[in-house]
Amino acid sequence: METTSTPVSAQQRQLFWADISTIQDIDWIPADARLFPVRAWEWSIWFVFILAGSIATALIADWDGWIVWIAISTVNLALYGLVWFLIRKSCAATAYAFREQDVLARKGWLFQQTHVVPLAKIQHLVIKTGPIEKRYGLATLKLHTAAGSFTDISVVGLTADQAAQLKEWITQQNQSHVG
Repeated sequence: METTSTPVSAQQRQLFWADISTIQDIDWIPADARLFPVRAWEWSIWFVFILAGSIATALIADWDGWIVWIAISTVNLALYGLVWFLIRKSCAATAYAFREQDVLARKGWLFQQTHVVPLAKIQHLVIKTGPIEKRYGLATLKLHTAAGSFTDISVVGLTADQAAQLKEWITQQNQSHVG
């Protein structure tokens, strides 16, 4: 069997493993250290509701005895401690990076996710600041693409100034690619 080879154009140059940069080559920018207290407060609010639900269940079921109350308290404290540990690890693993043509965001400790969005695919940007984030001077920059929520990413742990600066930079990069 005879194979014919066609010349490869400059646009379709073959890449080899040595030519491809690895994720380890990226200089990640860690999220601001104030992300941990923000996440801790957010989860603490949820735990108030969880604890209230546990107490209401015990009262409605008419459980008597100190052993039930100790069990409820112990389980809730153990869960809160576990979540506190996971929040600390997750916040330490949260980072972002910028390259010439894309934005990268990494999150998660146990189940790590790395998202890459090309600048040319970004449709619009939103700076989100909740009440707890605002208290700590942080913001989240949401990058939306035409493909929908599956490809949208959030860059968390930015100061409000960094989020505004990054939004402006991405907008300028998109305008320079279009024009």
